[in-house]
Amino acid sequence: MKKKWIAGFRRMNRNISENRPWMDTGKSAEERADLLLAEMTLKEKAGQLNLYALYRSDPWSERNYENGLCGEMAVRLYNEIQKYVMEHSRLHIPVMMSSECPHGH
Repeated sequence: MKKKWIAGFRRMNRNISENRPWMDTGKSAEERADLLLAEMTLKEKAGQLNLYALYRSDPWSERNYENGLCGEMAVRLYNEIQKYVMEHSRLHIPVMMSSECPHGH
């Protein structure tokens, strides 16, 4: 499944990298980060501090492997969200998602 996701991400990246120098894989990571940060507004930078936990499974959410997002369904949702964000956001950078959201409760 991981290979499918990586191939899909590369395909999306290739399709939207025109006129976006921070997506040029020929540049160093530091150079790409500097280019991207120079383009971002303060609001966009603050937005990158968000961490979305879609696959949460704990006593508070009352979700687990049987009744929550898991397996193939979780992978499909993750890919759909990334595709939407990459195609519809101004800078076309992926959203950061996790299976655990470390926010302290």
